[in-house]
Amino acid sequence: MLSDDHRQLEQSRRWLRLSLRHPEWIDFPREGNQWSFRYARRQWHLADDPFLRYHYLARFDQDMIALGKDRKVPDGQELFLLQLDQSAKVLAFMRGEVIFVLNFHPNQSLTDHWIPASPGGYQIVLDTDRGAYGGLDRQDLGIVHRTITDRIHRHFLSLYLPARTAMVMAPVSEGAEP
Repeated sequence: MLSDDHRQLEQSRRWLRLSLRHPEWIDFPREGNQWSFRYARRQWHLADDPFLRYHYLARFDQDMIALGKDRKVPDGQELFLLQLDQSAKVLAFMRGEVIFVLNFHPNQSLTDHWIPASPGGYQIVLDTDRGAYGGLDRQDLGIVHRTITDRIHRHFLSLYLPARTAMVMAPVSEGAEP
């Protein structure tokens, strides 16, 4: 019987093989291969092949690193869990003033999903669903998402979360862009 960690590792490996469509197989260290790192290696040349999807991953990696530098994430800032919804497979957390929202569900997109947030407006500054990353461009990056208040004065962002995507949101000053 496989533990949850082993099952998750197998799912990750299967996802990498199937979604990136690469003829070489990827194998993470596990009991079945005597914890070998032989096939768990970086192959930087794959990002240069336009027939593979690795160039999307490389572009996302560059943009994520740039975002981290621009927004000074992590810089020793504490991570604050905003939401962990295991039934919807949504994770939201805050680091500094930047909010990370991830929908891990394999096929269920969520509309009007409420995420706790500090009052104000937020704009998407990184979205894994962008066409530049091989996504479907289902989000309008120009929209400023304003928090809404419930009847006991808690503040939430109401978001559309496409299946298997993640987004990073940053606060917007009145009349300014993030």
